[in-house]
Amino acid sequence: MDRCNANHRDRRDIDRGDQPSNSYEADINIVDSNAKLAIALDQALHEKEILEQELQAIYRSRSWKVTMPLRRSLQASRWIRWQTIAWLRIGLNEGRALGRRLPAPIKRLLYPLVSITRSLPQRAFQKQNIAHLQSMSERRLEEVSHWIEEGSLTTKACHPSSAEEASTWPIITISLVTYNSEKWLEGLFNSLFSQDYPTSRIEVIIVDNGSQDGTIDLINKLISSQGYLFSDFQLHQRPNLGFGAAHNWAAKYANGDFILITNPDLEFDKPSISRCVRLAVNDSQDIASWELRQRPFEHPKHYDPVSWETHWSSHACILIRRTVFEKLGGHDERIFLYGEDVEFSFRCREAGYRLRYCPTATVAHYTYEQAHQIKPAQYLGSTRANLYLRLRYGNWLAQLSGIFLAGASLTRKQPFDGTRKALLSEFFQLAKQYPEIIKERKNKRYKNIGVFRNLDYELTRHGAFIEVPPPALDEKNSPLVSIITRTYQGRDWLLQQAGLSVFQQTYPSIEWIVIEDGGNSCKDIVDKLDIKAPCSVVYASQEKLGRSAAGNLGLSLAQGHWCLFLDDDDLLYSDHVEALVNQLTATPWACAAYSLAWDVKCDISSDNKSILETAYIQHTDLIQPHDASVLAERNYFPIQAVLFERRLYLERGGFHAGFDQLEDWNLWRRYAENETFQLVKKTTSLYRTPADTARSSNRQALLDQAYQQVKSKTDFELGKKEFKDVD
Repeated sequence: MDRCNANHRDRRDIDRGDQPSNSYEADINIVDSNAKLAIALDQALHEKEILEQELQAIYRSRSWKVTMPLRRSLQASRWIRWQTIAWLRIGLNEGRALGRRLPAPIKRLLYPLVSITRSLPQRAFQKQNIAHLQSMSERRLEEVSHWIEEGSLTTKACHPSSAEEASTWPIITISLVTYNSEKWLEGLFNSLFSQDYPTSRIEVIIVDNGSQDGTIDLINKLISSQGYLFSDFQLHQRPNLGFGAAHNWAAKYANGDFILITNPDLEFDKPSISRCVRLAVNDSQDIASWELRQRPFEHPKHYDPVSWETHWSSHACILIRRTVFEKLGGHDERIFLYGEDVEFSFRCREAGYRLRYCPTATVAHYTYEQAHQIKPAQYLGSTRANLYLRLRYGNWLAQLSGIFLAGASLTRKQPFDGTRKALLSEFFQLAKQYPEIIKERKNKRYKNIGVFRNLDYELTRHGAFIEVPPPALDEKNSPLVSIITRTYQGRDWLLQQAGLSVFQQTYPSIEWIVIEDGGNSCKDIVDKLDIKAPCSVVYASQEKLGRSAAGNLGLSLAQGHWCLFLDDDDLLYSDHVEALVNQLTATPWACAAYSLAWDVKCDISSDNKSILETAYIQHTDLIQPHDASVLAERNYFPIQAVLFERRLYLERGGFHAGFDQLEDWNLWRRYAENETFQLVKKTTSLYRTPADTARSSNRQALLDQAYQQVKSKTDFELGKKEFKDVD
């Protein structure tokens, strides 16, 4: 038996090409591996026993017993919060379902209460913000009138000037702060050399904050090999006293009319500097700065879609008037890193200056390695800066809420190890500065110009990590988009704002089609806009046939591959078309894309010449991925939010002429049948609804009255059920 087994083993080993001796060595190796694993297991068990003993010691310690009530209260508060959120979501969904089944008279009675409830958080916590937004809106109206009368709309288009104008460009100073920035500098300077803007009109001042890598050697190499290409090139080495302090130092040596504050970890797109400077040299003297747009992740803060005015600017890449920077004393050097840009922005506005965003001038900023990344230094610096700015520039409510936010930041889930300890250190340093801040605020009579939203500032648009593509510079390779606006008599003052938001689009290939329903009273304003428009403008009028007929006329005149409706009282952020086209390009099987939008609660003045804004609301039920069953019950597409293929109109027709309400819901249901609509979770537009409860109730009553009629008709058209006429 043993011989047979041995022979069998030998044949098996020979068949697989092994020798018996090799098998013996393998067995020895297995034994050694098992022995090592046994030793490692014994060590792990021993370490586990030690850790358990240490843990038991902690449990028996006085500090653990003393802090037990606090820990349990925190656990209870988290559990209560999670349960509350879960039940609120359930209640909200059930409430919506019940609300849709209520009779129309009851809906009319309840709607004012619902409207007030929706806007209550904004009214209670952002009264100061809304006041500043209203002021911005009023300045927009003044600027629009000025642009129309002066014919200076090209200052908003910001297209690069011709080569023969290069010698007239102003000298600008690039202020660059480095700290172990060796890996970024080559890309930054290569992007400068590829600019439309001549380097002979650029001076570079670099302040190094004590780099320990090869940054200094690389800068000296750049100075010796390519420094002559610039108007001037300086390097200053200093101890690391902070971001703002370093830029203040660079400003002392600046000779340019404008200072371009720049982070080292970015690259300029080719037309960026020329577009931004072109805007600056043609702009009003009360504009202090022009912020360039970052990609791949655009800063999500709100800005005025028409005037591009903003309440604060990021200083990752921004053009500032040197005279203003010097007059205001530069950055606040008490802020080491993060928040000094917001503080400077508030101080500019306090001094009577305004700030602009320039979304047509883009830079690639490599600040995040991945979406939603949390950087400890940014988290800590931004939290402290927000509290600092609330004390210095906020009203009493902003200051009081800052104290509660500080406490909340200590109890919430911590994004990295050691967060609470680090935050307590930051708050301790801020407490030591508190007497100085209060004294300074009192002596200088700081106004309540701060805008705050939790631990951020003012309004924040959804979509912070929706990627922004490189700018499309070639119109020939960009499919045409037709934007259709329906209007009527007396709406010219709204129409011109909508038109300017079309002209401000970053997408290069657009036509604007204006259809006036009944008469041609708006033709003059369209003609004035057409003179300086950066895109094709088409105007047509019809007899008073209604909104649906006007939309169909616009669709029949459209030449674009894609179409979009923009009502005359709605506005588009500059990236609206770009974001939707980018989504459709990435998903070619989709026929339409839609994004998110603000619902701006407002009232129009009795003379129909001004708007009083009271709240900006992002309805959560509109953050809805496309679902045919949901769309069959309610419309979650604001009309200006949808970009769709024109072939849908050619294949399925336009609006139903008999519908004056919810005509777009019927259209989207027919267009979406057996097709794909893609959601872009970014706020790229705004629409207006009445803030006055009486007007809001009347509007809702009309929608409720039309709801069942439109739903039944659409169900019948799509073969869902038999149509029954509803009075």
